[in-house]
Amino acid sequence: MQNLSVDLSVNQVYRSKRKAKDLINGDEQLQYGVPRDYAQMITTVDKGSRVILQTEMTEETSQPKFKRMYVRFNAQNVGFLGGCRPFIGLDGCHIKHRFGGQILSATAKDENDNIFPVTLAVVEQETRESWIWFLEIFADDIGRPEEFQLVFISDRQKGLILVIERLFPTVEHKYCVKHIYNNFKIDYKGLELKDALWRCAAATTVREFERCMQYIRDLDEKAYEYLTNIAPAQWTRSHFTPRALTDCLVNNLSESFNAMILKSMDKPILAMLEWIRVRLITRLYTKREGIQKYAGKLCPSIQDRLEKLKVESKAFSATPAGSFLYEVGSQYERHVVDLVKKTCSCRSWDLNGIPCKHAITAIYTNIETPEDYTHPYYFKETYMEIYKEVLPPMPGQSEWAETGQPAPLAPHIYKPPGRPPKQRKRAFNEPRNPYKASR
Repeated sequence: MQNLSVDLSVNQVYRSKRKAKDLINGDEQLQYGVPRDYAQMITTVDKGSRVILQTEMTEETSQPKFKRMYVRFNAQNVGFLGGCRPFIGLDGCHIKHRFGGQILSATAKDENDNIFPVTLAVVEQETRESWIWFLEIFADDIGRPEEFQLVFISDRQKGLILVIERLFPTVEHKYCVKHIYNNFKIDYKGLELKDALWRCAAATTVREFERCMQYIRDLDEKAYEYLTNIAPAQWTRSHFTPRALTDCLVNNLSESFNAMILKSMDKPILAMLEWIRVRLITRLYTKREGIQKYAGKLCPSIQDRLEKLKVESKAFSATPAGSFLYEVGSQYERHVVDLVKKTCSCRSWDLNGIPCKHAITAIYTNIETPEDYTHPYYFKETYMEIYKEVLPPMPGQSEWAETGQPAPLAPHIYKPPGRPPKQRKRAFNEPRNPYKASR
């Protein structure tokens, strides 16, 4: 009003903003009619990719409505099966445009401890049915997860827990400790309980875990009972198996992926999927070019981690007890290291595949280098196998072939649960909290 002498209402400003965004990204409603052509173009350009579009018929119209869409590129499948550890983070995030929906994702961890997006799907809501649909396609994509010895980690959604128990009863399912604590602190507050819970989660041996749990029991009996209702194999390192070669306690894989695609969440569906595809092209290319310039044997972050452990190992001394068998100790602790089996009684080496500070002491006593005892998963050659496949570029929409099938309509808008917000406008002189103002 001051700068341009134009008087606009708030509604006019919002409508103008929506029209401007439609000019830039395309119409939100019309873009739901294109995914079938988009899916065909992806599978034509990128051989080995997989795109599944699911529609639904309603009584309102004779045309199908968009319901779900699964997208997995060939480079993602080749990279995951070629070298990624069998460790998958599962999560969903909200789409922020008018028709809503959710993105369900499966994210792995590469040899440099970075995220590797494996697949995603656009669904109507994060429900038990949508998770079953997503995970059944994902399992068919990579082969049976039981045979691949997959380990899932999630935010402990009740629907997802039941789905994994039903579809993959023998697969390990870990819970994010951060989300366990967020539920725990509602009834059991205090920094002392918080620190005790995280010490329990970080304990690598069963005896250490039992001591930490006893400490919680001495602090609060009900807090102890709450944690005993959660199976230790799902949240503490002391009960983890070494099959996934990771001691990860939180679902940072999914959180990092959600942060990576955050800028696309308010775009129409086609613009959103295209933004994510281009982001994946850039990421795969950057990782592939970057590792080729690296001269080390191990991946950079693993080498840095090993260097820190080498410094920590100086406080320990090793006593040989047999061929490649050592007793390693300091003033405060003592452990048994077996260089043949590549194990340490602290279990850190067993869980990660990276020699712990006790093992490094024994390795140096044996006049060898820790790099030679690191698991081949962390070698540069394995990392290059993950990113060797190129995600090919794709021509613009004007070059896409039409499938000739009926174009889906925009999906049904699902209202969120709970009481809807009030649409009443507040008067200019009305206090924000009338109860507080009347006192």
